[in-house]
Amino acid sequence: MKMKLNVPLVFLLLALELPAAHGVSGLHFVQSPGNVTSSLGKPVDVQCVLQGDGGDEGPPDIVWLQDDKPLEFADTNQVQLPYSDDSWLVISTLRIEEVQLSDMGSYRCAVDMWTEETLLSFEGHIQLEGLPHFSVEPGPMSVVANEGLSLHCVAHGPPEPVKVIWLQDGAPLNSLTDPVALSPSTFNITGLNRTSSFSCEAHNRKGVATSSSGLVTVLPAQPKDVKAVEVTNSSIHLSWVPGFAGIYPITVCTVQVRPSGEDSVLNPDHMIHNQNVNVPPAAHLIPDLEPFSQYEVRVACRSSEGISDWTPWESISTSEGGKNPSIHYL
Repeated sequence: MKMKLNVPLVFLLLALELPAAHGVSGLHFVQSPGNVTSSLGKPVDVQCVLQGDGGDEGPPDIVWLQDDKPLEFADTNQVQLPYSDDSWLVISTLRIEEVQLSDMGSYRCAVDMWTEETLLSFEGHIQLEGLPHFSVEPGPMSVVANEGLSLHCVAHGPPEPVKVIWLQDGAPLNSLTDPVALSPSTFNITGLNRTSSFSCEAHNRKGVATSSSGLVTVLPAQPKDVKAVEVTNSSIHLSWVPGFAGIYPITVCTVQVRPSGEDSVLNPDHMIHNQNVNVPPAAHLIPDLEPFSQYEVRVACRSSEGISDWTPWESISTSEGGKNPSIHYL
C-alpha cells in the first residue's frame, strides 16, 4: 500500500544523519532493520527506509528477506513520503503479530533495480528471550506396578541453557545440578507402587515455567500360576495368584472359559463362562462342562486403579464321564 504524507521534521533529520547502505543509481537505504529482542508471542515491528531521486520510474517496491530468503506472505506496509522537490522516501514496515521461534534470524530489505543489480539494506536481527516453553510435557499413562518407566520433558529458551526439575505429586525429585536436569530431560523410574502425578519445572535466567501434569496410573500385574486344583467330568476348580498391584488391593478377578480346538479358532470371542469373582480367595469353580472335553481358561484381576492384562490361555480337560472325580495338578 502506498500513501503520500508530510514528512515529520525529526524523521527528515534522522534520514540525513543515517549512513546509506549499498547505494545504487540514486537509491540508497537511509534506515536498515534494527536488532530486536522480544518474547515469544509478542508483536514485533521492524522497518527500513529507502531514499531516491525523482524520476519517471517512480518509487520501487521493497521486498523483505529473512536469512536472505524472500518473505512472500509477510505482513508489510509500504508508505511513500516526499523528501524534497526532487526526491522521496519509502518507509516499509514488517509486522509480526505473535513472534515465534521460527521468526528468529536476520532481516534485511531488498529492491530489484531496473538493471540486473539488487539493492540491499544492512541486516538486523530478531532474537527471542523469555521464560522457557515446552515442546514435550508429561502426559497421562498407565503402567504395571513395580515396572520401570521413562518420562520425557523438553523445554526451550532462549535464553539457553534450560534446566528441568522433576516433580512427583508436587515434590521435587532432582536438583538443577543433576545431569538429568539439562533439557531435553528423560527421567527413569525403576517402578511405582502408587498412582502419581508428574510434572516438570523449566528454569532459565529469565525465570521458571511449569509444565502440565501427567497422571501415571498404576495397574495390577498379570496374574500367574493359573492351574486346575480339581477336575471332574463336568467341572474345573481353578486357582491362581493375583499379580502385585502396589498399595491397591485386588478386589475382583474375572475368569473366562471358551471351548478349545477348532471352536476357539473359528470363534475366539465365544465364551461359555465369564464370571467376576471376589478375592480372596483366588479360586473359582467352573461348572456345567462336558465330559472328556478340552477348554481354555484365562484370568484378569482388578484393583481400584484398573484391570490387569489377561493371562495367556491355559488348556484344561475335564475327565471322562461315568468315572469318579479325579484331581489333576498342572
